Amino acid sequence: MINRSLMTSIIFSVFLIVGLQNSYAEDAQLCSLCGKPIQEGSILFEVTYENGDKQQVGCPGCGLSLMSDKKIKSATTMDFLSRKIIDAKKAYYLKGTEVGFCCEPHWLSFSSKSDAEKFAKGFGGEVLSYEEAVKARGHMNH
Repeated sequence: MINRSLMTSIIFSVFLIVGLQNSYAEDAQLCSLCGKPIQEGSILFEVTYENGDKQQVGCPGCGLSLMSDKKIKSATTMDFLSRKIIDAKKAYYLKGTEVGFCCEPHWLSFSSKSDAEKFAKGFGGEVLSYEEAVKARGHMNH
């Protein structure tokens, strides 16, 4: 039987975590495409337009939907495992994985194909090159 002090600590911790998550969601920046909060764990995607303007969205799925715009100069995304910013055109994308922070189907980005394939074995999804991902994302409604 769990003692009363331990149970109280567990309950307090759960309420604290839920409260912090709700507070963070209220203060979070919203994705300019889907309107969902860009959370700390989100896999960010940022495009830079020819005029120098930048647009940051909360996930690769949202970011890839922007890539058909001919006025985009460059784009970056965050590698899911290392959390490093990488060139979006050199990334590999995992579409439809069980893990995600924003839109469904969930999209994740990886700096290497082998990392994406290993992750897909455990959490599902289809590994796509940049070109394949842009084409696949273009056929989906947001």
